[in-house]
Amino acid sequence: MDPRRLLIAAVMALALGATLAWLQSRFDRSDLDHAMSLLDDTRPPGPNSPSLAQALEKKLGHAPDCGARITQGCRGIVQIRCAGGAGGDYLFDADLAQRPPVLHPANPNAQALMVDLAREAGIQPTDGGEVPVVKLDGGR
Repeated sequence: MDPRRLLIAAVMALALGATLAWLQSRFDRSDLDHAMSLLDDTRPPGPNSPSLAQALEKKLGHAPDCGARITQGCRGIVQIRCAGGAGGDYLFDADLAQRPPVLHPANPNAQALMVDLAREAGIQPTDGGEVPVVKLDGGR
């Protein structure tokens, strides 16, 4: 094969690889940002119900320090970890593939927080002890 064609093919392959890596990083950043915004946007139905972020801030006594990481990129699952100090961290799984996207508790601290938040709004957990999923925009 002609060296000139080989060079062009190599440059095109590198450009394609760089473009795909950039595009994937944009998708990942969008998923992480969307998952973090769910903490502020998720609240139980009811007038003046606090969001999960507000309930967590009230429980901790300060603004929560939260971070997100993609756990299942193809399924749209992002895990959010909020530092809880000596009481332990709060873990939530954001399912971005569901419509509307929802947060599920991923550890006992997060489950207790969501149960307390739901009870304040007058919603009771099911008989099996499952937490009612608190949906974006109050479940509308």
